[in-house]
Amino acid sequence: WSSDVCSSDLAGRAFVAFDWIADSRGFDVHADDATGRHEMGAHPRLADAPRVRGRAPLPGRWKVFNKGSVVHESDGDTLDYAVEATGNHRVELWLDVAGRPLPWVLSNPIYVE
Repeated sequence: WSSDVCSSDLAGRAFVAFDWIADSRGFDVHADDATGRHEMGAHPRLADAPRVRGRAPLPGRWKVFNKGSVVHESDGDTLDYAVEATGNHRVELWLDVAGRPLPWVLSNPIYVE
């Protein structure tokens, strides 16, 4: 435990990036709905029709997981996924490195209730 952990980290507003693969500056994942923007760690309601959205400095393979299972995949430098069920939605972004897919960024979940 470090005393310099910021409150946003404690709220789950963080992601892990393997910057030895590529610089992740500019990466963003959040949900938005009729009530506004919801960062990682937030608890939006399914009734408000949330969408998980992301952007990255490089195009890659986006994977959205809910309760440990892949529920959506897409390619590009942006992600737009209409949430279909409650659960803990988290995102992985994979890059092709020398012909081999590698996980690049792993997000904390957004808890859709």
